[in-house]
Amino acid sequence: MNKILYIICAFALVGNAFGQETFCLNLANPQVNPSTNTWTVEIQIAGDVPYDLGSSNFVFDFNTDGLANPSLVPTGPLETDFYNTGVTNPDPGEISYNVEYLISGNTLFALDVSTTLQTIATIQFDIIDNSQLSDTDWLYTGGTTKTVIFKHGNEAGDQIFATDIGCLMNLSALLPIKLSSFEATKHTANSTLLEWESTSEVNASHFVVQRSTDKQVWENIGNVKTKG
Repeated sequence: MNKILYIICAFALVGNAFGQETFCLNLANPQVNPSTNTWTVEIQIAGDVPYDLGSSNFVFDFNTDGLANPSLVPTGPLETDFYNTGVTNPDPGEISYNVEYLISGNTLFALDVSTTLQTIATIQFDIIDNSQLSDTDWLYTGGTTKTVIFKHGNEAGDQIFATDIGCLMNLSALLPIKLSSFEATKHTANSTLLEWESTSEVNASHFVVQRSTDKQVWENIGNVKTKG
């Protein structure tokens, strides 16, 4: 029997343009490999509606006191003959995962961005200091993210924008809520009862409950409004 993992996401009250395709990004599943003294983190993406991923740049920063020499683990779904991928360092402490779709005018081989988070890449770092592995964040400056994402076509009108800053999920991000308790108990043979209490829900609109059987793809299964 597959284990099902549940996650609760709190969504902030930030404005969003209606009628425009958007994306959410997540930095997930950090892992330390003691045998190689390396640290890995996964890049995940989801959209408000499905679309085909075109050439894009995913940009986030990292703590140079703890990590160095970022590189791409060549096992992701974009490591095919249809995409050219790589990692660069635009600035110190900044990493860009670069994706180029190579099949012009044909979406058959493009990655489908779905409405649930899916892992598209794993980035590996050398560890300098195990106590300095935090502060890995999506870069968001001047009201927009440095990440540039295009759906297939790569024309100016094909650019996709972040839903809002609350949809850029960082490893060191603080939720706009404070949980005082969380419990998951078996309810019936095929269901689980999730119960939680919060002491603060400032600038949060709702919780989204997600589940996963593989820790890679997450499915939305519920929506609970906050009380403010």
